[in-house]
Amino acid sequence: MLNQTGKRPLPAQMSFVHSGMPDNGRSGILDYSDYYEDVRSSSSTDQKLFAFFLELYGSFRLKDNHRVNTTIDSTILKAE
Repeated sequence: MLNQTGKRPLPAQMSFVHSGMPDNGRSGILDYSDYYEDVRSSSSTDQKLFAFFLELYGSFRLKDNHRVNTTIDSTILKAE
């Protein structure tokens, strides 16, 4: 997005990302050589990631040779 006048441009950029790994699993076996039974284990999880990115930039002309440049960045991550 861009909002621009003769004194200042104000561009903004944003994005949203969703990433998922369903049934992310692992399994294992512990094998004893003597009296004990083998031990088996397994686990499975669903992993999701949501991310939102925002960047705002402004360049403000104060006088002929003076300018103020500003940038604001923000990132929000949420993992489930």
